[in-house]
Order: sequence, then structure tokens, then C-alpha cells
Amino acid sequence: MIVSKPIYHQARVEIEALTPHGVHAGHGDTTHDVLLVRDANGLPYLPATGLAGVLRHLCREKYGEQLEQELFGYAKGELGQTSLVQLTAGVVHNQHNQPCEGLLNEPGHDAVLALLLQDKPLVRQRVRLNELGSAAHTGKFDVTCIPAGVRYSFFIGYWSDESGREHFDRLLALLSSAGFRLGHGTR
Repeated sequence: MIVSKPIYHQARVEIEALTPHGVHAGHGDTTHDVLLVRDANGLPYLPATGLAGVLRHLCREKYGEQLEQELFGYAKGELGQTSLVQLTAGVVHNQHNQPCEGLLNEPGHDAVLALLLQDKPLVRQRVRLNELGSAAHTGKFDVTCIPAGVRYSFFIGYWSDESGREHFDRLLALLSSAGFRLGHGTR
């Protein structure tokens, strides 16, 4: 608890991917160049740091630097403030639309989870573009993706005083803005 901010707001957020997507691990294997970030069960997930980064960027873009720093904190030399916003990782939902939290017993028995447990649930072939915007001579690569329709759940928390509800509502409004896009190739 933050003594000067004794009120804690929390929202459980459920989102559904409208397009194939992927949050990538930054490395590949012997056959594919880009692999998915996975949790302890081997399921794809949305890291809390990625969610926070997207929300922080949108907050600055929509509401300005002052509110962004007030909500998400900052460090400037000897000055600084901790973040008042807390996020959890986004976990996938199973075939019964239930979030899959913690270690699961035999997740492969669920149809949705069985698909997501595959090393490469969906593969997209891409080409590197040259300075003219056309395909480069030696730039083919493969990207592993998650199919559209996958649902995730995560929590957003916010510490405030009595006047903080407005800031929390602004933070939640960012989730439905056009700029809230997650994963590979969102530009």
C-alpha cells in the first residue's frame, strides 16, 4: 500500500484478438526465425511489461506527459516517483472461456489450449523490404503467430486518493482506443 494513496482501484480486463498476432521471444529455432513468448505451461501470454508499455505510450499520446508520469512514474536524476499502475500478465482462455492461471494439469485435453501448445500454431511468411519498398533479394523470414479469436484476461490496478477515480477511468478508456494494439506487426 502507498500511504499517500490509500485507495486501490482494480479492473479485470478481457480482450479478444481480432487478427493473428504474437508477442515474440526475440529468438528463433532451426526452422523459424521468430517464436512466441510462453508461460510455464507452454501457452502464449501477454507480458505485463508489454501491456504497461503500450498503455504508457497511449497515455502520453492522448493525455500528455504530466498524466503519463503521474500514473506510470518516472526517474529523472535524483527526482522520481514509483508507478501507481500495476498490471498482471495476460493469460489465455480455454475452450470454456475461462482464464488459464497457474500450472495446469494436462492442458492438451482442451481443444483451444492444444492448438496454442503447438510450437507454431500459425506461421506467416514475410520478406524484408529494401530502401525502395520492394522485396529484398535475400530477406525471407517466418513469423510464428497466434490465431485470431484467442482471448486473454489480465488485471489493472491503480493506487489513488479520493480524487483518483477520474484518472483510473481515463486509463481504462485507453483499452478501447484505436491505438491499443498488441503483438508483432502492429504498425
